[in-house]
Amino acid sequence: MTELAPPPPHNNDLIEVVFDVRTVSLLIRPPQGNEPAASTEDAVEALRRSPFAAIAHQQVAQIVAAQSTKPVPVGSVPVPAGVTGWFLVTSPDALAAYLVPAPPPKIEALPVEDDASPAESGPPPVEGAPPSVEDQPSPAVSDDHELEPSVPLLSSTKIVKLLKEHDVKRGVLSSVVDSFDPARPLETIECVALAQPPVQGRDAIVEVLVTDQEDHHPVTRADGSVDHHANVASRFVEAGTVLATRIPPDPGAPGVDVSGQPIEPRAVVDHQLERLAGQNTAIEGDQLLAVEPGRPMLNGERIDLLHSYEVPGDLNYAVGNIVFDGDVTVRGDVKPGFSIVATGSVTIGGVLEHASIEAGHDISVQGVIGEYHADGWMEEAEHTTTLQAGGDVHAQYLRAVTVRAGGEVRVNREIVNSNVQAARVEMGAGGRIVQSDLVVESDIEAGALGSHNGAHTHLHVTTHRSEEPLVIRAWDTAHAGVHLNISGAVLKLEDDVASPSFWQLEGEIAHLDARATLRDIVAFAEETGRRPPNAPPGDGDAVDADAEARTAA
Repeated sequence: MTELAPPPPHNNDLIEVVFDVRTVSLLIRPPQGNEPAASTEDAVEALRRSPFAAIAHQQVAQIVAAQSTKPVPVGSVPVPAGVTGWFLVTSPDALAAYLVPAPPPKIEALPVEDDASPAESGPPPVEGAPPSVEDQPSPAVSDDHELEPSVPLLSSTKIVKLLKEHDVKRGVLSSVVDSFDPARPLETIECVALAQPPVQGRDAIVEVLVTDQEDHHPVTRADGSVDHHANVASRFVEAGTVLATRIPPDPGAPGVDVSGQPIEPRAVVDHQLERLAGQNTAIEGDQLLAVEPGRPMLNGERIDLLHSYEVPGDLNYAVGNIVFDGDVTVRGDVKPGFSIVATGSVTIGGVLEHASIEAGHDISVQGVIGEYHADGWMEEAEHTTTLQAGGDVHAQYLRAVTVRAGGEVRVNREIVNSNVQAARVEMGAGGRIVQSDLVVESDIEAGALGSHNGAHTHLHVTTHRSEEPLVIRAWDTAHAGVHLNISGAVLKLEDDVASPSFWQLEGEIAHLDARATLRDIVAFAEETGRRPPNAPPGDGDAVDADAEARTAA
């Protein structure tokens, strides 16, 4: 007979099934260290390989919870009717066969006559004589007047025969069977066959490696101080980043029961990455990759890689500073001390105060940028709010702000106590530039330049874009004290000038009406005998129409 090494009956070494005569007990050891505790499911699975079918799950759960170091009875093996000596039983999962002792037959004892006469009892024994048959000790009489015969012996030959009768032919434990040669009594349950259980497979595993949940915590600076505005939350991933992985399913392997019948493992479930593939992602083998940089966003099971990051409320301590490869939108305010660095555009729905914004493209702020004062006036203040944009900057107010823009700066109401560098600055007829320094490459347009109290305002138009006309316009008033610099020509206004436009002519600054166009300044130059400013190719009506359209706007 081939002997198979007994496989572990369950998945937890803390569980032990103990046999005592016909009683099955369960022992649950407490875990040590980081060892996982035994579970009710593992205990029930272990009992399914025991020689009885009825398992009280609630009782097993109580034993598991108690984690007693002593065996606790959970059931007894029922004895089939009419069986004496021993019998063989197969476990419910058909993976084990057990020999179980049965109670021996009971026989009636001879009745004892309590009122027997001395004559009937015979003569008294003679001293030294051998005892007569009647004097031999009678069998022990139980209280119910039954006799228990000697326990029958069980031999290996009988076990082999019993196994054949029950069609048990796989996993027979020869060492156990041979231990009954010579024959010996069966005093407790003995496992005589242990077949091969199936190796259960494993479903496919899909692991998502990114999350749209952000774990914020303060950052410790090099000097040991703590920056509570910063955090280490990763809001975007690079192209080629692995977003999810798939481990293929393991089908397992079939087993065989004690009768030789195959036992198939449970069917496994295969999970594919296609259900996770969203925008800007691609599947390569068993990996879901980011096709290009972006922000991972979980949409149910699907992973989308977005080029925008949105804060639904304020940018505050709950969010932290933002560094993002794409567009950023903050629906609320940017609270003091916070910053945004984005390769795309940045849009702020509220106000921005004592904060820093850096964008690869445009910056748009719906509310005030900088310090807010109800009267609209402010003293000299440190520029603690900074904007740096590769494109345009759009805002309602700039107050104590430093702006660096690759495109135009368009402000609807005020630029106060600010420092601006841009391609051009455009404000509506009601906008004003006060107490500020502006350096632009083509033109400045505003309603009012400077203020009644003569606060310094410096406006400098360079020659970086010589193909465009260089001009400074004030649709309402240019106040005294304003300093003008147009392509090196300098002028400080000594008096208020109503609705002027300022042009550079041969190193000097001349002013015309605010609605003057390039044609007008060319005509003026001819009338005064000076060289007109450089006009772009196609000068004439087209240039004039463009200027007129901008003036009308």
